[in-house]
Amino acid sequence: MTEPKQIAIVGAGVAGLAAAYDLRQAGHDVTIYEAAPEVGGLAAGFKAPHWDWTLEKFYHHWFQGDKHILGLIERLGWSDQVVFPRPYTVVYYKDKFYPLDSYSQAFTFTLRNFGPVNLVRFGL
Repeated sequence: MTEPKQIAIVGAGVAGLAAAYDLRQAGHDVTIYEAAPEVGGLAAGFKAPHWDWTLEKFYHHWFQGDKHILGLIERLGWSDQVVFPRPYTVVYYKDKFYPLDSYSQAFTFTLRNFGPVNLVRFGL
C-alpha cells in the first residue's frame, strides 16, 4: 500500500462522495468541501413540509440497470432506501391530461392532436 495522503475533494455530489469513499477505503485521509447546505449535488432533493418524500432539484436519477452506483449503495448498506417507483407520464395539452406511458398512447395522442404527417416527424 502507498503512504496515506491527505486529499481534498471539492463538491459533495455523487461523484465527489464516491471518490471520497474509494479514497478512504484505500487508507487516505479525505476532506470534502461543499458550498451547499446539503450533500448530493445535482441529485440532491427538496421536501415540502406536507410531503412524505423528496423531489430531486434537477432531473437526475438512477436506472435499475446502473450496476456500479447500485453496487456502491449496497456496499454502504443503503439498499433498503432505494426505491424505483412506477412513474406515470402525462402531457398537458389544450386543458387536458394525456397518458404517455406506452408507445400506443404516444401514437394515439400524436395522431389525434397533430395528424398523420406529424407521426413521421415525431418518429412514431
